[in-house]
Amino acid sequence: MSHALRIRGRVVVSPACEEVGWAERRVIDPNLSTTARETLAAAWLRTACDHHASVPAYAKIALNLVTLGAPRELLEACHRASLDEIDLARRAFSLASVYVGRAFGPGPIEALLRPERDPRDPAALLRRLVLETLEDGCLGEALGAELAREGLLLAFDEDVKLTLGAITHVSAAHAELAWRIVYWCCTAGDRALRAAVRAKVEELPRMIMPMRVDARIAGELYRHGVVAPERKRQLFVEIRQDLVARALRILDGFDARGTRYAPLSLVDA
Repeated sequence: MSHALRIRGRVVVSPACEEVGWAERRVIDPNLSTTARETLAAAWLRTACDHHASVPAYAKIALNLVTLGAPRELLEACHRASLDEIDLARRAFSLASVYVGRAFGPGPIEALLRPERDPRDPAALLRRLVLETLEDGCLGEALGAELAREGLLLAFDEDVKLTLGAITHVSAAHAELAWRIVYWCCTAGDRALRAAVRAKVEELPRMIMPMRVDARIAGELYRHGVVAPERKRQLFVEIRQDLVARALRILDGFDARGTRYAPLSLVDA
């Protein structure tokens, strides 16, 4: 998983289409069955489209941070994250293309042609930023990193291992960036915002339902880095538990200090 792109509250994913310019020619295991190749290609296409959609997602976060007067370090990190996601999308599209034997790349994200209206109230914008970051970054990016790390232990193909290694490193870094954003939002916000964060923590999904793996090709998929559904569910539960503990430590620390912060100001365009 990568940081979701949300337009008017709805998660938007980049479409895939046959396109040159993103995929690199590689050689993959010639002994793979046709069914396994198609399954792996579809999985990597989903991964590629998710990472491609994260490019504008991080640009949107950066814009919101600028609007709210966030520190330079967070802005720089968000723009680096966008570049990271371009690289991960390229790697994933390349793998999908070699599995299926055709070059694939991203299509247009038409939802971006109909931009949403951001809250003009800085407190509302701050609230949306922190709640989405908690779910998409602290949870989603962390899960993506752990799934890639687990797949890396299974994979035999060198190109797959290189890509999973990159996803592991980048997604873990992006999860930490999300925590930095959450902490800054809690610092910039008031008790009402921190109460909303506490409520969001409790509302986060408690489980996931991964797609089932065809038993006939399970061995082939596992050798190419696909994590078994039961392991995915277990990892999600562990990551959610860690998220809850970390978020509550942050919130309890603010509540214990009883610190009051000046409200944010927003200059209308």
